[in-house]
Amino acid sequence: MKEIEDVTAYYLKNSSDLDHLSVHASSKIESAKLLQNEVQKNYDIIMLHVHPDETIPSIVFSQKSITTPVCLVNHADHTFWLGTSIADLVLQIRESNILLDSKRRGIPVERQVFLPIPIENLLTENNDATKKNDQILQLLSTGTPYKYNPNSSYNFLKEAYRIVEENPNVIFNVVGIDQESDYGKEYRHERLVLHGIIPAQALAEIEKNTAIYVEGFPMASFTALLQAALQNIPFALHYNPLPLFKLFSDRIDDGIVYPDNLEEWHQNVKNLIRDQQYRNNIGKRQHQYILNNFSIKVWKSRVKEIYLLTEKVNHSFHPPSKDTYYDGDNEKLLAALDNRTLPHFSFTQKLSLGGKYFVYQMSKHKNPYALYLNPTKVFKYFIFKK
Repeated sequence: MKEIEDVTAYYLKNSSDLDHLSVHASSKIESAKLLQNEVQKNYDIIMLHVHPDETIPSIVFSQKSITTPVCLVNHADHTFWLGTSIADLVLQIRESNILLDSKRRGIPVERQVFLPIPIENLLTENNDATKKNDQILQLLSTGTPYKYNPNSSYNFLKEAYRIVEENPNVIFNVVGIDQESDYGKEYRHERLVLHGIIPAQALAEIEKNTAIYVEGFPMASFTALLQAALQNIPFALHYNPLPLFKLFSDRIDDGIVYPDNLEEWHQNVKNLIRDQQYRNNIGKRQHQYILNNFSIKVWKSRVKEIYLLTEKVNHSFHPPSKDTYYDGDNEKLLAALDNRTLPHFSFTQKLSLGGKYFVYQMSKHKNPYALYLNPTKVFKYFIFKK
């Protein structure tokens, strides 16, 4: 409880009128009972900001006696998350997730609201692209080192090297990759400057002189992109992104376009470098879009809209759609982000024989790569209790 209070005090100047409650108990069943008793009170709205694998809310809010509207913040949208059946509104931090979750999770578009993480620009918006020196153009890309690790489809430093080779007036700053790393040594160039990990103040100084921000790949860094965009820096999005790394939906009128392939990406970057009018026009439209969607002011107005929406909503259970198995590049990369080995049936080890059989029948056809029919494992699962 103290940890929650400390976090609240850190982020809110005045939290004296807030009540902090805990449903922590000796078991999940006891925690569910405590939460059930709490939500029966006269709340206007219930907001779930929980771990994606948290089961207690799905247990509690599946009951018909609860009428208070439930909103779920999909903050871990890059993983599989629980809660589709008990969320009256899903608050998406990425607009691109709305159509994706409508298709893959069966959540109607009208039950989803775009509520991005707001970015507060602590720097003065003095990055006027029209005042940049055309003789020397500074490009910037920022991200943690592992996000740039090359694979068979993407090699960021290789393409950055090509950019500085083709454009003698360009200095390309990459923050996150160390020049002494094996990857950095492979693409040494006097105008491809690898800064490694640097303090925020040093990054701010680089941003002041940046004419174009280039989104890194294969793994994008959303916060870094938005912070640069709020400073009126035109940006180039990476090409053919997996859904996992796509922050925006394509919006041509706002200058928000993901190139379909590498050559389209290079052509876009080249246009930004060599055509000042194009750069200024794209930057202006992108900046306005970011201000209209990701600023603190807009975020607060959207929260008010959510309250108005929920005034007309009574909580109800939404039956989940039929499961569909996906095994594309997006899913393979997701699996690689968390390489822990988890025994599939371990979470239901204490169920009765009938309960275990139900879990087995529900699971055995879900994933063709999982060995659900291994005789030894199935025998142990049904016979032994842990």
